Amino acid sequence: MGGHFQSGNAPGRSGGRHHRRSIMVSALLTLSCTGLLLLPAAISASTALKKLTPLQKGLNFYKGKTVTFIIPSSVGGSVDQLGRDLSVAMGQYLGATFNVENIPTGNLIPGQDALAASKPDGLTIGEGNIPADILDQLTNAFKGVNFNIAREAFIGSTPPSPNVIVASTKSSIASFKSLLSLPNQGFVGTCQGITDINERTVNAIWNVHYKPICGYATTALVVQGFDRGDGTLMINGLSTVGPLIQGGLARPILISGKVQPGITYGSLVANTPTFTQAAKLYPPKSKADQKLLTTLLSMESVSGSLIMGPTQMPADDVLAMRAAFQAAFKQPALKTLLLSQGNPTHPVLDGPAAKQQLLQVEKYVKLLTPALES
Repeated sequence: MGGHFQSGNAPGRSGGRHHRRSIMVSALLTLSCTGLLLLPAAISASTALKKLTPLQKGLNFYKGKTVTFIIPSSVGGSVDQLGRDLSVAMGQYLGATFNVENIPTGNLIPGQDALAASKPDGLTIGEGNIPADILDQLTNAFKGVNFNIAREAFIGSTPPSPNVIVASTKSSIASFKSLLSLPNQGFVGTCQGITDINERTVNAIWNVHYKPICGYATTALVVQGFDRGDGTLMINGLSTVGPLIQGGLARPILISGKVQPGITYGSLVANTPTFTQAAKLYPPKSKADQKLLTTLLSMESVSGSLIMGPTQMPADDVLAMRAAFQAAFKQPALKTLLLSQGNPTHPVLDGPAAKQQLLQVEKYVKLLTPALES
């Protein structure tokens, strides 16, 4: 029966919930009259229903439903892994089935556009990257696209994962110091998103003068290009570069931040200098460069993936999704799985905190824009 009704405040949905409520009230009254359901004399079936909190209404709505989870990247990357693992855990909490839909491109725009254009009935949510989305928005990359990160329904933000700059073991780059003395190295990447922000900011601060090699549509293709020898440098999350380091194909040169204890591949980068440590050994030459570094480090600490729904997603459904998101990260099985893949498990932010995070990151990306445009 529930599958025939749409949900929420969006067009066509409020009537569905009113119809469903009427059927439920009628059923409760019938049970009461037949003696199968006992209600206190002073409480009618309608009053009993009204006592449900918005969260309870949202949780009731999702039982038995099918939810589409949009991942704006290809199958197999770190963003995809996280999204799939999380969707399973959230579905278990809600009693719903989550179907993953990958919309892969080098940037996140098509996937974000599909999320924004989806019907706001509570049955479509998705994943995005806060710094990349803000950068795209500031540079007008979303022109003609429905997506606006500030207007979407915030469900929560996943833990930020440190990015690692690695060099091919076939190259002569053995450390960050040697990288600084060997200019014009090929840097393979999608030239989009948070890794591109890191890459270009590092170049601006330390004048690495690398040669960007773009044109790869997905992270998997970037890894293939690196393995093929298209370039000697690459930057990505630990879950992506960890297997390359472990397999002797890459050596870690620099990492954006500390790694959570117990994370797979963590021991492989235990002695890799962080951006902060590199700045002490090789101080930025100007106050402007120091400010760039400080801003980059601040952004890295709050740049997880944002889980969100489309604008005007019904408030009770947003609350239910937020509860499922928080509950998912408390599941020992999910924590173990994420750590085994090289993904951190904390800190996790709820919807309101994620929105505050967005405002922080927007400030940081604006400060970094001069370096990103150079």
